[in-house]
Amino acid sequence: MSFDRGSALALAVLTLISLAGCRERGAPPAPVAPTNHFYEFVAAPNSTWTEANAAASLHSHDGVTGYLATIDSPEENELVTAVLPEIQAGDTLEGAYLGATRAKDSRRLDEGWSWMSGEPWSYANWAGGEPNGPDETYLAIWLGSANSWRPRGTWNDATDSGKLIAGYVVEYEPPPSTSP
Repeated sequence: MSFDRGSALALAVLTLISLAGCRERGAPPAPVAPTNHFYEFVAAPNSTWTEANAAASLHSHDGVTGYLATIDSPEENELVTAVLPEIQAGDTLEGAYLGATRAKDSRRLDEGWSWMSGEPWSYANWAGGEPNGPDETYLAIWLGSANSWRPRGTWNDATDSGKLIAGYVVEYEPPPSTSP
């Protein structure tokens, strides 16, 4: 099959429109190695962690229920960071909730963190000076900012207030195999 330049351009435009439509409807991207999990950023400005956690469990993909994302390695942190929106100049919402909390009775701010999924806490990617708040017991990932202390993909301990929060990241396990 051969295409003239106009047909090829029209096909490319239709493909881009189709792909953009999928993302606007919130369709998660294809599974990503090495986890084969799906990750999706959900815009929910000023939502609390409690609201985000409840809402994440209402999302599903291929029949699999979502949950607030967990991150176990630098590679997975890069995968999650890749689904975050680019922050625009003047944006004041710079974070997205992840699925971890810190026990309020922890003696140190960098101890007592756990993933809501039950996975072991074996990796952290704190922004410089974080964690820093005794009342900040929820985990967020920075979308990035002009502030050097909030680099994209680094973590922040946050409150349940929704302050600075642009949304949350949902993670989906691979769908069960349907092989005979």
